[in-house]
Amino acid sequence: MRQNLVFFVLLGLFGVLGISLVTRDRKPHSVALPAPSASVAPAASGSAAASTAPAPSGSAATVAAPAGLGRPLQVSGAAWETLAPIILANDGLEPKKDSDAAKAGLEVSVKVARDDEALQAALARGGGDEAGADLVVVPLASLLGSYQKLQALRPVAIYASAWSRGREVLSGKQPLDKLPPAGEITLALGSDPASSSFALFALDLAGVPPARVRPAERGDAKIHAHALTRAELEPKDQKDVLLSTSEATRFAPYVLVCSAALVDKHPGELSKFLSAWLDGVKRLTSDPTASARRISTLEGAPEPIALLGRLSELAPIGLAENAELFGLSGRGAVSLDSLLSRMWRLGREAKLVNVAPPERSPLAPGLVAQLVRADPARAKDAAAPSPAKPKPGARPLLVVRRPAPLDADAVEAELGFVAGVFQRSPIRVSAADKKLGEALAKRSAERFALSDGRLTTGASPGRAGEVVIEVLPIP
Repeated sequence: MRQNLVFFVLLGLFGVLGISLVTRDRKPHSVALPAPSASVAPAASGSAAASTAPAPSGSAATVAAPAGLGRPLQVSGAAWETLAPIILANDGLEPKKDSDAAKAGLEVSVKVARDDEALQAALARGGGDEAGADLVVVPLASLLGSYQKLQALRPVAIYASAWSRGREVLSGKQPLDKLPPAGEITLALGSDPASSSFALFALDLAGVPPARVRPAERGDAKIHAHALTRAELEPKDQKDVLLSTSEATRFAPYVLVCSAALVDKHPGELSKFLSAWLDGVKRLTSDPTASARRISTLEGAPEPIALLGRLSELAPIGLAENAELFGLSGRGAVSLDSLLSRMWRLGREAKLVNVAPPERSPLAPGLVAQLVRADPARAKDAAAPSPAKPKPGARPLLVVRRPAPLDADAVEAELGFVAGVFQRSPIRVSAADKKLGEALAKRSAERFALSDGRLTTGASPGRAGEVVIEVLPIP
């Protein structure tokens, strides 16, 4: 009897369960979609930019966007003129609601630092620190020094902001082609890495390898040459200028540098920043005087006349040229990677840099690639300068000799690099065998897409098997 009672109770429970399963509401099962990665990893030179995920259609599930910084992006530089584009786009040093930066959905705070060392310290602290920075504007040569101290941070250049035009100067009493052919050459160096790097570059082309250069203090008794900034040059020493970045117009770029982690985690914020930067460049180039006057109203800023003078030493670099410099387009010999490689080699051989270059160039081309894809009109090529004809009888600014036996491929590459750096100067190639000189000039022009007439050929230098590359004054 008891067993029968238990049986009927269990049977009733199963019946209730069955009825509930049949009559309950059925809801579709949903799975949360992971957000696509939008990071832009640092890449080796010449690599293509990281691809971005396609936007979902209106009927697809909503995908969460990467979180923003949650605070203003902290930007710093060692001079007002290097920060001018973002100051104009931001309408000041602190965020403003009606600024171009704010309209792009970005908050920016700008600080002018004391020097490059202060910028390195700020970058190490990061933008979350009151005294830190997310992003700094520095000469490319300063990236070498930063890399020595901040390897763990993995600093990378995300954009080339401007070319230095005349700031870096090599001066001396003897012309470059009259320096001693052997023995030590004493070079007076200051604290500026860009002027030091430029001086080593000029001496190396002139036949003085870095291993022969002995760095010295400015007050040493016997000095062959001085590495200076234009501001350090005394009026009485103007006649002693041997070469400057007024001629080497594409050797010393300024770059925007941040940590690789910031590029990986917040590419959207950095992309907005670069877009605002380009807006600021447009304002600056369209009316430099009004721009200088606006900046000079800010606390601590220089007078308009002083700022205009400093701005004249910078040539903004557009998006199209950035694509070329990051190896995303074109085939010119001058790129950020080739410039960094040259600077690193010169610094190492002169014992001014004691760390080996990284396996991957500290460059992050992905943001430039994204901007080009997003707005191709901004990446329209600027008109290339017309090839200048040398003045008859002009004395060369620089003579580069490549003795026999010749490595034709290396000579072509060097010829393309020299023509790319001295973009406005006539370049003349000479060889004992006239046909060899003409062939080298033709192949180099084709290899590096140099404009017609960019390279000319000259008379034989008189040394068998030698090739001479002459950089002539800008007409």
